Amino acid sequence: MLEIAVSEISLSPSQFWDLSWYEWGLYLLRLKKIKDKELREYERSWEQTRILWASLLNPHMGAGKLVKPTDLITLSYDKDEDVKGKRLTPEEVAERFKKK
Repeated sequence: MLEIAVSEISLSPSQFWDLSWYEWGLYLLRLKKIKDKELREYERSWEQTRILWASLLNPHMGAGKLVKPTDLITLSYDKDEDVKGKRLTPEEVAERFKKK
């Protein structure tokens, strides 16, 4: 934890040791929001790249063969859509709880 406080949050060791657990939790929430924002910005640039690549490739593909941008580069939120889109039946839910 001290390593994260010093390297990622720029706290001195004495500042870190003076924090309460609540304050430390707030610092970690702030760090998570910053990292999530950086990931969104990074993936946004890759989103543009894969759309451009698909646009450049599709005119040269054969009839009926189109390349989707998601086929070229898979981003983290592409996987989330697959998970969110599938709904489990009550039987599948019961089966999953039996396994654990």
